[in-house]
Amino acid sequence: MVEKETYQAMLSPEVVKGIERRLRELNPVPKPKYTECDSRELAYRNKCYRNWCIKHPDRAKRIQEKYNSSEQGREMRSIRKGRRRVLQLSCEGFHTTREWLDRKEQYGFRCAYCHKKLKRLTKDHIVPLSRGGTNYIYNIVPACRSCNGSKGNQDILAWDKFNGLQQVMSFN
Repeated sequence: MVEKETYQAMLSPEVVKGIERRLRELNPVPKPKYTECDSRELAYRNKCYRNWCIKHPDRAKRIQEKYNSSEQGREMRSIRKGRRRVLQLSCEGFHTTREWLDRKEQYGFRCAYCHKKLKRLTKDHIVPLSRGGTNYIYNIVPACRSCNGSKGNQDILAWDKFNGLQQVMSFN
């Protein structure tokens, strides 16, 4: 396994910046569709919800189980798991759930590499977190489990299936 420092030396900062710049050009970050509520309003909503859950524990449990088994619930669980991994690796960068959902929408809910349309896509970091990549949204593309698993922690330039994608993205 190549050490992180050695790997970063192989991929010069100019190459990484060029990749990130080209990804941002191809996939500009959209304006948020929803506005955030202020902290007082959010705190009030949370307090009301907690009080309701205390008064109706059986109904609250059924609602939570239904949500957890839904597509949105599974997606949110996956996002929380990914955030925990980023914190453990002490990586730079952050993106919101809305940015990730918008990114999937930009790609038409298709894998960025094989272009298969799927309901469940995974986050693939162009420059892997384990190799010094960031967790900003421009370093992330949606990928199917097969492509993401075969890429592993390889850089996109070293990955075998990258030949087709290299025609779409010209790195100069």
